[in-house]
Amino acid sequence: MNKFSDYFLNIFCLVIIVGALGLLSHTARGQDPSTKPVQFILSCTIPSGQLVCSNNVKMPSGKQLNIEFVSAKVSISSDQSPQLRIFTPSFDLANPGGTINLGHYITLNLSPRIPASSDRYYASQQVRLYIMEGGTITIEGRRYNTANASATFEVTFSGHLIDVP
Repeated sequence: MNKFSDYFLNIFCLVIIVGALGLLSHTARGQDPSTKPVQFILSCTIPSGQLVCSNNVKMPSGKQLNIEFVSAKVSISSDQSPQLRIFTPSFDLANPGGTINLGHYITLNLSPRIPASSDRYYASQQVRLYIMEGGTITIEGRRYNTANASATFEVTFSGHLIDVP
């Protein structure tokens, strides 16, 4: 072989090696190409005089959602106590072949009050929630007495959307 052919052969081998190392590095970090990082927000507002609000999103066909982290912000009048639940579907072990919605309570912490504003509650929580293909994830905001003011719940989810074979 001549020097010109050797040069291109070396470049070709180098490209193959770098590509293989990149693929190994990607897989070694646990990032399967069939999974995609995802973040989204669900929010709802309890109108004045009511107790509950909710919002949901349904998983698309061929996808499963694994949620790893949840954060939330609640704005509510100071005479109110908020509660936040996230509902996810699960196989029902008591009824083989059936599903049930399970409620997961998220711990809300009251933030120091800013004068002339509503109370703010925050949450940051590591979780392991799984929403199967075609399942729906729902947030539910609740307060324990009606008020002449609204209450707003905003929940941010982080996790992975996974291809279902």
